[in-house]
Amino acid sequence: MSRNVDICVQVDPSYGSPHVIIKTDEHTPLIDRIVEAIEHCTEEEYPEVVCYSDDKIILLNQNDVTRIYSENRKIIVCSDGKEYRSKQTLVELEKKLDVRRFVRISRFELVNIRRISGFDLSMAGTIKVSLNDGSETWVARRYVRAIQEKFMSINQGGKDHE
Repeated sequence: MSRNVDICVQVDPSYGSPHVIIKTDEHTPLIDRIVEAIEHCTEEEYPEVVCYSDDKIILLNQNDVTRIYSENRKIIVCSDGKEYRSKQTLVELEKKLDVRRFVRISRFELVNIRRISGFDLSMAGTIKVSLNDGSETWVARRYVRAIQEKFMSINQGGKDHE
């Protein structure tokens, strides 16, 4: 596998912001790394998640958040095996999160798709989600179709974001 990447920058006044197209004969891990690097360059438009732990305020980069869920009327933000509280609602957080990275899996939970290690589809009509930190959660039935569509679009190179 060749690691050479041809890069061509074209200045075109008809574009208001940069538009990146990657052309290749196959989808490889190198392509994934290139996409991740481009996304990393543009992440400043997504604010950090403000959380609380005891009497401390914690600012979490969205990349580091594994999941956000509601439990007993409290919002819990999970990152690197730790749990923090948020004073924002799930809806407020969802509006600030990167839609390419986070997906709603139930009325009470959002997950970072880059922190998902696998899915268990063995039970008809439902999906168990395994996360990189070892935790597991479930996709609510009404969100199964949305999850499938999200991963189909990712698998097809994110065509829904063009």
